[in-house]
Amino acid sequence: MVEDLLRFAVDESLKLGAEYAEARYQKDLSETMVLKNGVPEISARSIEEGVCVRILVEGALGFASTSSPSRSSLRKAIRSAYSMAKASSRLIKNKISLSEESLSEARVEVKPRVRFDSVDLDMKIGFLKEIDKLILEAGERSGVKASTRLLEVGRMDVEKHLVNSDGADIRMRIPRAFFEYFLTLHSPQHGTLQRFQHLGEARGWEAVEAWNLPEMISEEVERISSILLHGKSPPRDPVDVILGPEVVGIACHESAGHPGEADRVLGREAAQGGESYIKPELLGTRIGSEAVTVVDDPTIPRSFGYSPYDDEGVRGRERKLIESGVLKELLHNRETASKFGVKSNGAARSAGFDYEPIIRMS
Repeated sequence: MVEDLLRFAVDESLKLGAEYAEARYQKDLSETMVLKNGVPEISARSIEEGVCVRILVEGALGFASTSSPSRSSLRKAIRSAYSMAKASSRLIKNKISLSEESLSEARVEVKPRVRFDSVDLDMKIGFLKEIDKLILEAGERSGVKASTRLLEVGRMDVEKHLVNSDGADIRMRIPRAFFEYFLTLHSPQHGTLQRFQHLGEARGWEAVEAWNLPEMISEEVERISSILLHGKSPPRDPVDVILGPEVVGIACHESAGHPGEADRVLGREAAQGGESYIKPELLGTRIGSEAVTVVDDPTIPRSFGYSPYDDEGVRGRERKLIESGVLKELLHNRETASKFGVKSNGAARSAGFDYEPIIRMS
């Protein structure tokens, strides 16, 4: 039924006069359990489901969505997207075109070994309570008090089906499990120290089991306690440091990932999310040390950002944003790829059925 609706949406858009049309079905299932200082605070489950259309008319894109996947609702969405594109085409100076891509049919399904649904709610809450107890015990052994403990476990399962007029027919089902914790450790003589961490994989509950969280967090509390009680001030003179993956990850995310979004480079979101320091003419020039290489890759199995196809139907691949200190490439969708005279590298992503795909790192 979904496939029929998507093909109907594409056909109807083309009949109206669209030069290009795409229709995407998306279903997001989210579930989360939160324990705060040993007390269950939130247990929520939500499903967001719908269909969107995006069409190109006279060099302008129009987008509309509906949470009621029926032909009548889709007709309204198509007319809305068409009207939006038509009106925009009279205003924009630089007409939009899409890069030529080899699009195809693909089916991607990540099958969890242990489904989240197979673990009942009481067991999940009990799991969090066990971790909370171990945090308190580790703090006591270390001579500190774990004054704030926020634990969260959950999943974000996504199902997508994309059809467009250029030949793409992509279906994906990808489950994602995650765990987060936020801790505040306190000592009357030494003050407080906080720690936050997020873990995530494109798997089922087996990922949560594989992280060995009870042992990992107990050891983490002991390490943080040692820093709080026995940590020394850093030297004032310049020193060489070794950065951990979390700090490096944040630096890469904010200093290479977001600035490397080609639409941001061209000015999109300048008033909302800020501009990029990268200019098109910087491509191929050195911007950092030879020791620096930054890669974004949505095709790594089990990674939290795993998505072998983007939301324009383009196959994902490894993107070397910076190689040996040289700015090599930007993150592209089909629109920016056309502007830069390159192929899309599959970086168009949407947050939900009611969001148009925009360029984002994996």
